[in-house]
Amino acid sequence: AQKKWSQTAKDSKLFIAVSSGNERTYTDQKDPDAAQNLFLNENVAGVAAADEEGVIANYSSPGSKIRYTASGETGMTDAQGNPVQGTSFAAPRVATLAGVIMSEGKTKEETKAILDKQVQEAKVAQEGENGETD
Repeated sequence: AQKKWSQTAKDSKLFIAVSSGNERTYTDQKDPDAAQNLFLNENVAGVAAADEEGVIANYSSPGSKIRYTASGETGMTDAQGNPVQGTSFAAPRVATLAGVIMSEGKTKEETKAILDKQVQEAKVAQEGENGETD
């Protein structure tokens, strides 16, 4: 199944965003059968959930293969009053943004480049706010 998805992602014009998972396990595992490792494929964008400060949330699985982060917070609660949150809310936000960009006629590669540029600009801005320099 992994090889099929990998080939589909490579051949497709689709932007595919996959949630990193909420197990708080590192996504650098080499287990090809682990569903959360689908995005080890360069044609699939791994998405982690971020908290209000933009830091990977304490429930979200981190790792070097995470390409993007987005808010995993919803402001909603379940029937017991527990917060509803997770990477399942973060990945659709990234996919939606990619869809808006692609609706302007951009290719998957151009879309990734635009999103990557935004990530880089956000990092530079955050470093400036924190007083960090190279």
